[in-house]
Amino acid sequence: MSCRAEDIQKVAAFLSSSTNAGNKEAFLRSSVSRAYYAAFHAALSYAPAEIRAMRGGKKHEALIQWMRSHSLETIREMGLDLDNLRLARTRADYDMDRRLNVDMMSLAHQESMRFIDDLHAIMGTKIA
Repeated sequence: MSCRAEDIQKVAAFLSSSTNAGNKEAFLRSSVSRAYYAAFHAALSYAPAEIRAMRGGKKHEALIQWMRSHSLETIREMGLDLDNLRLARTRADYDMDRRLNVDMMSLAHQESMRFIDDLHAIMGTKIA
């Protein structure tokens, strides 16, 4: 079985649009997490082999650093976008006592979708 970034993005969109009012914040928090990972895996598919082979949290930092130092300015800017999605995911996953801005959180899947579409348009065919 294979899972693509776009598949994870669909889960993020589903969670974000959930109408279960009793658990809306939990669905939105999960949506933000899935949205980040969809963008992360899309970007990772274009990264050099040494980054793709890394394990653990350092892979996230290395990927963002690779993007932020890319020769294309657009990819450098997208590195910042990915880092912002990562920070949103961290807040959504770990800052449980902090009330989230629901409007901002519900937009994470849209930002992730735009990120993935733009990345594919700029970089062309995936290498992984």
